[in-house]
Amino acid sequence: MSTEIEHVRDVLGSLIWDHEFRARFKDQREKMAGIQDAYRHLFAPIDFEELSGAAYSCAKYILSGNHDGGRAGLQHNYPQTLAQLEKAGHSKLEVVYTFMKSNAFKQHREVPFTGTGLCVEEAFYTFVLESSALLSAHADIHLLIHHEFAIALTNALSLSPRPDFTTNTQGLTHNKGVWYLRRTYPRAFVETWLEYEPQEDETRWVYAAMPQGTLCGPEDEIFGGHSTAHI
Repeated sequence: MSTEIEHVRDVLGSLIWDHEFRARFKDQREKMAGIQDAYRHLFAPIDFEELSGAAYSCAKYILSGNHDGGRAGLQHNYPQTLAQLEKAGHSKLEVVYTFMKSNAFKQHREVPFTGTGLCVEEAFYTFVLESSALLSAHADIHLLIHHEFAIALTNALSLSPRPDFTTNTQGLTHNKGVWYLRRTYPRAFVETWLEYEPQEDETRWVYAAMPQGTLCGPEDEIFGGHSTAHI
């Protein structure tokens, strides 16, 4: 691909995915940095309202998915995380717009033919963990995002046991056709968010993806106190 085509592609991508770049374009399209002079005329006819509408549709799709069962959005996969962020003053669309311009978002791939990358659920998980502003919104955000991401990932792996996406998830194991991972949570988090009465100060939670479905719950109850190593 020529450098000229790459530049035009990158500018168009920024106009859709980067709300700050798009805002500068509205007021400074004749002279703004980031667009080479030789190609500035290509962007002059762009209608800003249509551009904003397209960006909004993308953000809504990422947040809400579609309604024909084709894809769940972040609202479905991260309900508690997004609810707590919103209570702290971070609206859901604001969070998604910021996510769309992040490096984590750039690492995800929506469809296989665009190359290998993270699923959007893991990209969002990475984005939140890298944001001090979001992590400080609530004392349990870092635990909520771990929990909700683990559920989202195992749901995806149950549907696609041979995934067409990559993952950087620490502790994710594949054995005898089962994907699983474990997370250890403190008593207060388990009681408040997982609605479970633990026997110990820490509880190990298991998330597993199998062809017939998923499992999620305290390890001792799911496996009767036996190690998950036999899976």
